[in-house]
Amino acid sequence: MTFGAEPLDQGIEEDEAIGEDVPTSGDLDERRIIAAGRAWQLWLEEDESEETQAGQQASITQSLLGRALPTLGTVGNEGPVEYLNALLRYEPALAPQLTAYMTEYADSGPRARSQLRSALDDVVQADIFSPWQDMWLAQAAGAIRRTRTVHPYEEWLNQSVAESQHDGLIATAAAALGRLGRGDADIMASAIDRVAPTWRRLVFWGLIGLDRQKAQDTANDKIDHLLLSITEQ
Repeated sequence: MTFGAEPLDQGIEEDEAIGEDVPTSGDLDERRIIAAGRAWQLWLEEDESEETQAGQQASITQSLLGRALPTLGTVGNEGPVEYLNALLRYEPALAPQLTAYMTEYADSGPRARSQLRSALDDVVQADIFSPWQDMWLAQAAGAIRRTRTVHPYEEWLNQSVAESQHDGLIATAAAALGRLGRGDADIMASAIDRVAPTWRRLVFWGLIGLDRQKAQDTANDKIDHLLLSITEQ
């Protein structure tokens, strides 16, 4: 497997050992931040018995956590990333909100991005999550700046493009690799013809980010050429 060269607009992150985390809470209401922290604590302390999990209280806790996760990411709360595997296992319906958390948390600084990379490396090796959850994980992975080291989750993205039978996962993984500027352009180009038309554009967009020349060679209609023109440097 080969990995593409770094595109002009994708800098290699150098701040893993240096640099300061940048607070991004912005204009978040103090009460909202406090409420998000309480919702997280409530989830941590929840009784995991079958009886409790089948009851209304568990549904309320899940709903509160879903609302809290994006805020927890924005304020740099590291709790959910430490429990990423458990959240995916026990709260599968919250995959979209968990992706929002990871995207926001990645913006809080180099330490957060390092934690996310490690967590994703562990999660993708479990191979127990649904294609729907994997799609959300792929989207989150594309939002984390790459390093010089190729991480297991990046290999997983490329493998998903090459081997998955789920068109949505192929497309979201391809788009993530395009954002990262890392992956096998030949595999991605061949995936364009394997997915349904609904997902083809997303794969093509990923190929543009990975190998613009190959994307130009692959373009076969006006929309493809339009995508090329609007993404031109």
